[in-house]
Amino acid sequence: MFDVAEERSWASAIGDIAADWGPVKVLVNNAALKASTEPGDGDLLSMDLNAWQRILRVNLGGPMLGARAVLPGMLARRGGSIIMISSISAVRSVPGLATAYTAAKAGLDGLTRSIATTFGPSGVRCNSVAPGIVLADGAAGAAATSLSEQGLIARDGTATDIGSVVAFLAGEQSRFVNGQTLIVDGGISNNLAGVGGRFAP
Repeated sequence: MFDVAEERSWASAIGDIAADWGPVKVLVNNAALKASTEPGDGDLLSMDLNAWQRILRVNLGGPMLGARAVLPGMLARRGGSIIMISSISAVRSVPGLATAYTAAKAGLDGLTRSIATTFGPSGVRCNSVAPGIVLADGAAGAAATSLSEQGLIARDGTATDIGSVVAFLAGEQSRFVNGQTLIVDGGISNNLAGVGGRFAP
């Protein structure tokens, strides 16, 4: 089983991909634990320390290991794109919610800048995409619908909205974009007043 928080899993996966498809040119670090489904990730005083460790291990440690796994090959070819899936939680917090998740996603943006700064001159780009509320498979969601009704976003976000930005960062059209975090949230991060506990990263 592949575990993004295990270095051996990455080494095995990258080796298998290279054998079947050739060197990795693009890595999208998308796997993560959500605060809304991970028990114990509340405010700092009530947060379970095991939840903190699990979330940091997967949401920040996993992308770090993934980048470490693909960087040697990208540097050898002097080209590649690493894309982190961050969150608006990295830059906008909700009181009493998702302490570990927020910290991990903020750390991910910092990791993005560090990789870009260090390896950009050698041809490797690294950027982050920070989604807001995105509905999986077109499912209805009370939080997103409420935000739409308040006029904070024109419609619910979709996986396609995020995927289109990821595809842009993976391709040649973004060859002059490096070390950036692109917020893709329909504009809700410009006005989170009144969202409060309805926002669950």
